[in-house]
Amino acid sequence: MHHRLTLLKVRRCITFACAMLLALSSNGFGGSGSSGDTVQRVWTAYTQAQRQFQRELADFLISRRPDLKDLIVLSRDLQLALIERRSLEFRSLLATHPERIVRSQGISKLANYDWTDEDATILRRSNAEYDKATERVRALRDQSDGHAQWPTLRDAMKTFATEAEYQMVFQRFDERVEAAGKLLERRR
Repeated sequence: MHHRLTLLKVRRCITFACAMLLALSSNGFGGSGSSGDTVQRVWTAYTQAQRQFQRELADFLISRRPDLKDLIVLSRDLQLALIERRSLEFRSLLATHPERIVRSQGISKLANYDWTDEDATILRRSNAEYDKATERVRALRDQSDGHAQWPTLRDAMKTFATEAEYQMVFQRFDERVEAAGKLLERRR
């Protein structure tokens, strides 16, 4: 257990150091300083936090409930596919309609930009990767929706909610998102 906690501390230190290096590189150490570049760096830090969270959560859940591994991996893969699709949307919007990305109201508002069906149609026609990402999300969602083990996994997650290690997964995620938010605040 002590070894596991030490590894968690090491991971946290490395994550913090990487976030700080990213912040320094965008502010005075060779960063271009342009608003679009800075916002892209913020988005990258934010999505890295999301991806890391999904991987850590899946690893934790599998370690506790290996019998649910197939569903846990499926759920993780769906979340990662959603993050990838959302990243393609964000980059497209940043390139074509940067004014629609709200940068002055924190990371949550930045990440919850307005995306329309028309935007999706245009991007699907112009970017084959977006079409592939959308199809991947659809296929994974079809596999996940109504999966027979969901009630069991939900019950397990409720049980784990009081465990320190489970809570640490969420705490690390919050810290990484906060670090991304600070990059955005520095931009202002």
